[in-house]
Amino acid sequence: MRCAPPPAAATAAAARVAWWPARQRGVGSAAGPCAADDDSESELDSRAGSVAAWRSGFADMWLFWRTRNRFSLEELRYLTDQLQKVHFVNEANKDFVIEALRSIAELMIYGDQHDPSFFEYFMEKQIMGEFARILRISKLSRVSLQLLQTMGIMIQNLRNEHSIYYIFSNEHINFLITYPFDFRIDEMLSYYISFLRAISGKLNKNTISLLVKTKNDDVISFPLYAEALKFAFHEDSMIRVAIRTLTLNVYHVGDESVNRFVSRAPLSDYFSDIVQHFQKQCIDLDKLVVHSSRNTNSSLPMASIEDAIVQIEDTLYYFSDVMSSGIPDLERFITENILEVLVFRLLLPSLQGQNTDLGISVTTSMYLLCCILHIFKNKDMSSTVAASLFHQPDSSDRKQETPNGYNSEHDHCSSENECSSTSAVEESNKDKPDCLSSVLNDHLSPRDCCQGNTPRT
Repeated sequence: MRCAPPPAAATAAAARVAWWPARQRGVGSAAGPCAADDDSESELDSRAGSVAAWRSGFADMWLFWRTRNRFSLEELRYLTDQLQKVHFVNEANKDFVIEALRSIAELMIYGDQHDPSFFEYFMEKQIMGEFARILRISKLSRVSLQLLQTMGIMIQNLRNEHSIYYIFSNEHINFLITYPFDFRIDEMLSYYISFLRAISGKLNKNTISLLVKTKNDDVISFPLYAEALKFAFHEDSMIRVAIRTLTLNVYHVGDESVNRFVSRAPLSDYFSDIVQHFQKQCIDLDKLVVHSSRNTNSSLPMASIEDAIVQIEDTLYYFSDVMSSGIPDLERFITENILEVLVFRLLLPSLQGQNTDLGISVTTSMYLLCCILHIFKNKDMSSTVAASLFHQPDSSDRKQETPNGYNSEHDHCSSENECSSTSAVEESNKDKPDCLSSVLNDHLSPRDCCQGNTPRT
């Protein structure tokens, strides 16, 4: 029995999917050779549409990965056109977006060194605006990571000042600086800090004006500096170092309006906070030394002590760099805080045998004073510390000795409580180990301590 010929429309539809596998079309199935007659034209059209969509997606991927000159203006045009067609970022297209961002960074660095037409196209198509748009429409952390990395690499490697000037304009950089990235992701914070540091490395009197907001010639907002200070006391030492480098880059620009801005509250509180943090570092050093002196067989405390000494000296050198940046207000802030919080409250009382709630050993105090006097080049601070160390009471305050050399108990102590208090302080100092001398004598000579030379393993 022969099957009736199918209608012309069905024949055309069947021809469109003639390549479809036999088992998908029902050929050779239990339904027999006439089973294809039962397929409706709409079902065939649906299959054909699916195939067409699959072919289109494959073609797009082939176009992206096709062999072509990667470092060409044509490539930059293609990537930009494709990026502008992205209206949302999801799992399906995130790989393309990430690769496009990375490739654009490479092309811009190449063009900066070889062909200025690359950056002309970058400005013409406002690609910085495209970067900001991609960040707004994407909720995927991988895309945010790549965007931060792209911007950091571009800014750090671009040499043409005109290119940097354009990138810093139009508020796109400030938008990225203040964007609420998810810093619970450690890698995100690392890329963000690198991005901020790269920006600070390109600051000068021309570019810094593009990153601040002013009113009546006074700076009222500086997102780069304000956002960076939020991580000034991060637990990661590398992040702390990066933030200190950023602040020094800002101070050394020499912009008077910016200098006034960073010297005003609340940003000026940063200097009192960092001196308080330094005081804690000094107390922690003394605790480590005491612990090490009581556990002489332990090698771990010695490594911790050396690390603490390195951090203390690094902080002192940072203070010195800030004081020499040419901003009188910052120099005054640091000098006053060092004297008030550290020297007069912690170090001198220890050397004078006074019992305080923040007492540290005499040797640790002397070591810290040696470092301060050696590293700081501030004459006012050196003079104040020296005067405090060698100050002698006036003659009217001195105890009068009798001709035979005998002094009564009343001459020595104004009260019994004062005598007992003095004895308690002396006993406390006797019981407290001579920390640095007992632990570090074999590692640091007195000359090393006073000259800031720290052994590094």
